[in-house]
Parts: sequence; C-alpha cells; structure tokens
Amino acid sequence: MSWQPLFADRRFVYSSRRSRWSSSAVWDNVAKTQQTLQEKLHTEVRAKESQSSLELTLAHNKVAEAVNACVEDLQDGPKNQKDVIGCATIINGKVNNADVYASNSLFHKLWAKLLNASAIEALAEKNEEKFDPAKVDAVRAFFADAEKGESSETKITNRFRQIERENAKSILFETSDHARKGALSGLSKLDIEQIAGKAVTPFLLDHFHSSTHGLSLAVNVRLILRNAALAAQIAVRAAS
Repeated sequence: MSWQPLFADRRFVYSSRRSRWSSSAVWDNVAKTQQTLQEKLHTEVRAKESQSSLELTLAHNKVAEAVNACVEDLQDGPKNQKDVIGCATIINGKVNNADVYASNSLFHKLWAKLLNASAIEALAEKNEEKFDPAKVDAVRAFFADAEKGESSETKITNRFRQIERENAKSILFETSDHARKGALSGLSKLDIEQIAGKAVTPFLLDHFHSSTHGLSLAVNVRLILRNAALAAQIAVRAAS
C-alpha cells in the first residue's frame, strides 16, 4: 500500500520517502511541478501571495480546470464496485503508478485523492502524441518488476513494518501487518505440515508468537484479563 498526501503528485511521495522528508527534495519538486504546469498551461500558475506554495498553485483556476477535466469522467469509475481494492494509472501509454489496499472500503475512501494526484501528474507529463491503450499484461509486468527490487524493511510499530523494494525502473512501498500475515501463514502451515486435532492450538500459538515477535502473547494476556474481569462481573450479578 502506498501512502497518499492531501495534494501533490507521486514525485512528492517518492522524494519524501527516499529522503525521509528532506526539505530540499520536497521544495525542489514543488518548483519543478510549478514550472511544468506553467509550461503546459502557458500561464503563470504561482500565487502572488506565496510563489512557493504548491497548494495555491493547484488552486489556480487554470490548473483546477485542467485537473477537473481529467477527473470528471473517471471519478465514478469504481462506484458500487465491491471487489475493487486498487488501481493502476496509465500516463502517455505507460503504467506510471499503482496502488493496492487491504480492503474495498479503504480503497474507496482514498479513491478521490488517488485520482486527483494522478490527474495532476498526468497534466504535468502530458504530450500530444497518440498512444495505444495499455493492456492488462502491462500492469501485471509493472507489478512483477516492482517485486524484483532490492528489499529493505523499516519497523513502524511492533505490529507494522514498511517494506521498500527498489530497482532501476521502479520503487515499491508496502505496509505489512505482521499479526494478520502471521495468522494467514499459520493456517496455511496447518495444511502443509498436516497438523490436526489437539496439536493445532499449541502449534498456532507458537507460530503466532514467533511471527509477531511476541505481540500475540501480549494480546492473549489482555484477552485473559478481560475475560476474567467479565467473569467476575457476571458472578457478582448472579450472586446479587
């Protein structure tokens, strides 16, 4: 899953991730985006109030009109689609970026921002050449290539990790939920190792403990304490 800001195109996502919010990288991209939009729209798009403000640039009438023209025909695309969890963006006939989320509801919440960010980048990268529509195989190849990058992992919390894979052509960001991942892999191992009967519970407890780096033990302890508290409340009510 890739993180999306309130406004800006994907270059801000990449520069902020790669430079860990280096101010110089962010401001360089602001200037480049403003310059590109100015050239495409043939007008000054920087605000007099603050020429370095990207937010005010994107609020410029000409910019807003051009972005809205891109967004208008696509904004209802995934509406009422219950099985959609992501999207891929094609710019100038090539796959530019893609986002995949853990659920349909999360994707729908972020769809407007994803579409707006891609529309801004499409406007900045637009050229007048004609291109053949990208095929599904191109999207599959895009994902496959991203998976081949050199991998690094950053711990966000005891439960969540950010995984980054980068190669010469692409960079992939993934947020991994170790608790959920551990549960799914544990259930798969039951079949692979043919664990059944009384052996299932201790096997899963041991697997969850190791795959979640001890997080599952803390969760189980809290669960036991809450169950004990509930049992005590029931006993008091029953005795009164």
